[in-house]
Formats: sequence, structure tokens, C-alpha cells
Amino acid sequence: MDSDKLDEILERYYNGTSTDEDEEVLKVHFQSSSEDNVDQRLFQQLSEVNSPVPDDLFDEMDQVIESEWEKENKLKFKSIYLWASSIAAVLIVALGIMFYPQEDPTLLADTYQDPEVAYLETQKVLLLISSTMKSNSQNLKYLSSIDQSLSHCSKISKINSTINTIKSEND
Repeated sequence: MDSDKLDEILERYYNGTSTDEDEEVLKVHFQSSSEDNVDQRLFQQLSEVNSPVPDDLFDEMDQVIESEWEKENKLKFKSIYLWASSIAAVLIVALGIMFYPQEDPTLLADTYQDPEVAYLETQKVLLLISSTMKSNSQNLKYLSSIDQSLSHCSKISKINSTINTIKSEND
């Protein structure tokens, strides 16, 4: 066989583009050839290996590839999510500091020049608050009667549980 043609068929064989006819030509050539070269030994070794390809090999490979791809993407997404949430937290803190309502310093300033007048005004305000609380606390006296009523309900509840116990023993 012509060495150029043999080299061309070998090149197709090594590239994985050879046909069955090309492989048969190589097989016949190497069996009839008496010379011992690397190509002949390699071809003979590869042709002796007749392991069939499992039918589900491609499906398994697809599953492995997809699972690895998903793992890689999950890690990427997790790191992106971590960075985005960190940046969002920093922005929230920065905006909170910028827009925090600051107290007006004039609000805490003295409104009275004379301390005695300020003291009298403070007493008036405290008396007003005291009288308001006293009048509203009068309405709370009814809560004690409600509390007493609830204590009677708890006694009724004990009686009811005793009756249920007796009924369950009789059944």
C-alpha cells in the first residue's frame, strides 16, 4: 500500500473520523505487513479491545455534567447573593445615617428667662397631668369587679372538670 494513502487513513483513524472500511484496510495492511512499527502495535492493541459502550453511558455523562454545572452555578449564585446582600446592608445603613431625623437644637433651648416662672409653669403642667390620670384611673375601678367575676368562672371550670372526670369513670 502507498505510504501516503496509509498515512492519510492513519490520520483519519487517530482523529476519530475513519470509516469501517478504512479500519478494515488498516487491519488487512498491518496483518500482511512484516515490519514492526508503533502504528501497527497501537492499531493491534486498540482492535483487540472490544468493550461495548453501555447504552446509558451518554445519559450518565449528561447527568454528571449537569450536576457539576449546577454545583458550580450554585456556588457562583451563592457568592453573588452574599456580595449583593452585603452591599445592600451597607447601603441601608448609609441611607439610614444620612436621612436620620436630627433633633432641632432650638427645641431643647430654654423658653423662660426667669427660673421661677419656669418652675411655676412646670408645676401647672404636672398638676394637669396628675388630674387627668386621676380621672382616668377612676374608670379602672370596674376592672376589679371583672376580676372577681373571672375568679367565679375559674371555680365553675373546676366544677365542670370534676363532672367530666366522674362521667369518664362511669363510662
